[in-house]
Amino acid sequence: MESDAKEKGFVHKLIGTIVESIIIFFILLIFVYISMPTFTCIRYSSEHLQKSYCKTNIRMLTGAVEMYNMDAKSMMSSVDQNLLVKGGYIKTVLGKDYKTPCSYKTFGDLVEEGIIYCELHGDIYGIKIEPGINMQDYKIQSEKAKKELEKQKNLKHLKNRISDISSILLVVLMFLIPLMHLILKLAFCNKSFSGTIEIWSYLLFFVCFFCYKICQ
Repeated sequence: MESDAKEKGFVHKLIGTIVESIIIFFILLIFVYISMPTFTCIRYSSEHLQKSYCKTNIRMLTGAVEMYNMDAKSMMSSVDQNLLVKGGYIKTVLGKDYKTPCSYKTFGDLVEEGIIYCELHGDIYGIKIEPGINMQDYKIQSEKAKKELEKQKNLKHLKNRISDISSILLVVLMFLIPLMHLILKLAFCNKSFSGTIEIWSYLLFFVCFFCYKICQ
């Protein structure tokens, strides 16, 4: 009778512990689901996409002009997309397939140190070419923009590394914490000991959660 009662008690404890572990798993799964943008939908604004395409177009036009100037007898000092299309350096006039069309202009002489820019978005660094600006002032601004861009790249790289490590730890802990809860309960460990381990594991999980969210 006593052994039957103990067996029933163990079965009840086992079932209760498994249910607790499953509940913990699903709670942690919800947090992981909320934190991971790959599980949801990453949305970029149309403005952000247009700026990215605009920078790509400027690079394409710059390369096309350089090739044109290597091939042609009379060099192109200011961008002429129709001439570039006619020569086969680009397939079509760029920048007209947007809701707010981009208009590409030339600042300075492309044969020397001039650049191509968009009237709406500026140059590849986002610098707007204001009326009255000279090449010397532009060079100073572009150098500052390059340094700032380099800082942003380094910071983004660091954030990506932290984000990658945090995401891996989140997924591992999502499975490990419920399993550890199950083992500690069934192993009849000291309550203060098992409680301390669980508290630290939850703390680590939420540290990873907030690190991941901050780095997004």
